[in-house]
Amino acid sequence: MKLAPKMSELFMDGQTDAAHEDASDMADANTYFRFQRKLLIASDDFDDVSSLNLSNLALEAEAMLQDNAERLIQVVKILEKKR
Repeated sequence: MKLAPKMSELFMDGQTDAAHEDASDMADANTYFRFQRKLLIASDDFDDVSSLNLSNLALEAEAMLQDNAERLIQVVKILEKKR
């Protein structure tokens, strides 16, 4: 039954890719943002809730925020205009 976990990952990846395609087709290129990072140190296994992996996920999140700081500022500016 090692195939079942891989199938669920494939299904989830396919769903997010399809949602991204649909959203990017419908949205203005200047107002659609997708923030996604390939995990470099953390595991992307759904069931890995070990302390080490949770710490590594936090590190990945910090790195993603730093890597995307300028784009995140753009998002904030857009949201502030819509108030």
